[in-house]
Amino acid sequence: MIKLSIFLAAAFLSISVCLISCSGDSSERTDTRWKYLGDMYPEAGSVISVYLDTDSIEVDDNTRKFFIKYVQRKADDENDPGYIRQLGYWEVDCFERKLYKLREEFYSPSSKLINTTEGREEDKYSSDDTLGAKVSYAVCRYAGR
Repeated sequence: MIKLSIFLAAAFLSISVCLISCSGDSSERTDTRWKYLGDMYPEAGSVISVYLDTDSIEVDDNTRKFFIKYVQRKADDENDPGYIRQLGYWEVDCFERKLYKLREEFYSPSSKLINTTEGREEDKYSSDDTLGAKVSYAVCRYAGR
């Protein structure tokens, strides 16, 4: 019985350490405001990590507005500060299951603003396993403070 308890405690500790240390890139792990949502692989040799700003979620009935941060880096170099950082302001209609991009800001690795775009553009995600669906689900689960 004692061996089983020790084994279960060790397994729990290992899983907890991995959950803390394995998600997101190292610069984002200590920031509780930005929740790591997943990665996109737009082209060979690069990865874009996506984070949700949990402090920015605005609730208005079935609509949620929020900020998302994208950090692009080389897929084989987790220490690379990134090519571009992008901040997006999004809206999701939780009843209609529609996601809209409202504004985006593009930054250089040195945090210099490169470009800004505005306009309400629908992001049509094709299935429930896409990043858009995961973002919508995560934000719609949020009921407000």
